[in-house]
Amino acid sequence: MANKILNWLSNLSLRGLIVLAGSSAVVMLAVLYGVVSTLNAESEDENQEVEKVPAIEMSEVVVAKVHVPTGILLKESMLQLKKIPKDLIPEGAITQLNEVLNKSVAVELFEGDVLTEKKLYKEGEKTGFVGTIPPNCRAVSVGINDVTGVAGFAKPGDYVDVILVEHDDSKVTSSILLQNVLLLSINGDMGVQQPTSDDEVDPSTKAISNPAIATLALHPESVLRLVSATKLGEIYLVLRPQKPSNKYVDIENFTIRTEKVQEVQEQPEPPKEEKQPEPVSEDEKNSEPTPPETFEIIYGDLPPTPKNEK
Repeated sequence: MANKILNWLSNLSLRGLIVLAGSSAVVMLAVLYGVVSTLNAESEDENQEVEKVPAIEMSEVVVAKVHVPTGILLKESMLQLKKIPKDLIPEGAITQLNEVLNKSVAVELFEGDVLTEKKLYKEGEKTGFVGTIPPNCRAVSVGINDVTGVAGFAKPGDYVDVILVEHDDSKVTSSILLQNVLLLSINGDMGVQQPTSDDEVDPSTKAISNPAIATLALHPESVLRLVSATKLGEIYLVLRPQKPSNKYVDIENFTIRTEKVQEVQEQPEPPKEEKQPEPVSEDEKNSEPTPPETFEIIYGDLPPTPKNEK
């Protein structure tokens, strides 16, 4: 087949070759035009689809840069401006830093939380430490140390259980006094955390040194129970996890006997000593026994009755 085509081309005249070349060029141009037109049409369709997708509108709002406990006065170092989609901005969001500086937060803030008007104390409302106390509670303080205060890792804003330990010469008893109690402060510190650089350790992971006083938020009846318990024994704080599997437990108390009492109970009673008779002297042995005392009874004018005769 190829030989026939070559023979046919060799027999063509110069004019025929020119006509053939021109025809081939026209065909190639037509094919190329069709391909380019198709590509342009597809590109226009894609551009139209892109134009149909609306652009996401962003807006700046004030967010928390660090964890901020309830009742803390907001400082510029605790906040930052951040752009988020306008559709995700909550109602009443704060958009200017100067609108919230030196104002107290009414709820606990976590890193990235958007500040809103509802999260701030209104004018005239109690702020500072009093503002951190829940409306139905009272603040009461108890003494703790490195051991009873969970080595200082219990911090303001955490929730703890309160244990009472009583002991005497015979036993030691531990009782769950209160459960799921809000810890307001340690050593008078409400737990303000300042932002740190990358090289510094996060203060939220550091233990409080020398914890001495823990202030708890309790219902009035629980306040009476705790204050009375402090006179009976030692108070321990038990730190609860962030998401406990069970909010309350049914265990009431645990008692253990001391070793001193166990030893006393195990020892047998010593045998009773028999009373030995007192020794008798030789004079007492040889002496005659003393006769019993007798009485003579006289009946009027009757003759006397002999002694020892009934």
